[in-house]
Amino acid sequence: MEQKRKKKIQQQQRECEREQQAEEKYYTAQEHRRNKKLQHFENEDKKVKEQDRKQNQTMKTKQLAQQRTNLKMQTMAEEDRQKGQQRLAHLQRVRETHDEREFNKCIDEEIKEKQSQEARRRRVETQYKLMAEKISQDEKQKGK
Repeated sequence: MEQKRKKKIQQQQRECEREQQAEEKYYTAQEHRRNKKLQHFENEDKKVKEQDRKQNQTMKTKQLAQQRTNLKMQTMAEEDRQKGQQRLAHLQRVRETHDEREFNKCIDEEIKEKQSQEARRRRVETQYKLMAEKISQDEKQKGK
């Protein structure tokens, strides 16, 4: 039982480590994607500003370009936040499902163990009764 319990704990630890690694990989990929998009948006913003300066465009054009970039960044940040929330919710559901299965397995094992102990107890009681009857019969025969 102790080994089973240790194996279970080790398995749960491995699963937790796998989940953590998956989360880290997911967030690393998201961070890379976000940085790449931010770099792209910054490059785009620089090009727009350079064109504005060269062509002597009005302040209104510069403001519109800046607003456009900010809106894109805000939209991207909102999308990333929503994806992160969805991912966390999914991971929480997966974890809850896994925990529920593990809990049910533990309950089933405890029930089986109790049944096994009860069966052993009955066998021992039966053995003791048979021995007691045999001893009683032996004493009766010796008494005759």
